[in-house]
Amino acid sequence: MVALRRLGWLTAVAGAVVLGLWLVQDNSAAVPVVLLGFPIGQLPLGIWLALAFLTGVLVAILATLPAVTGARRRTRRLQRELGRRPAQ
Repeated sequence: MVALRRLGWLTAVAGAVVLGLWLVQDNSAAVPVVLLGFPIGQLPLGIWLALAFLTGVLVAILATLPAVTGARRRTRRLQRELGRRPAQ
């Protein structure tokens, strides 16, 4: 089961890398980006798109982290309570 899970993750990561490379290759036009009047840099559009997507993913993970941590804490507490109860 662990090997199957690892194979699934490996397939997902390999697919994401291939799609990212394809995105960068198909969107190779250099685009300058200006943020609040300050030029950030000039990179291919595909790289800007990939950076924006990855930034969104990281923000989503950080936004849900407190809820996930709280749910794990509650689950552990309830499992400990179930372990302490006498069998019926």
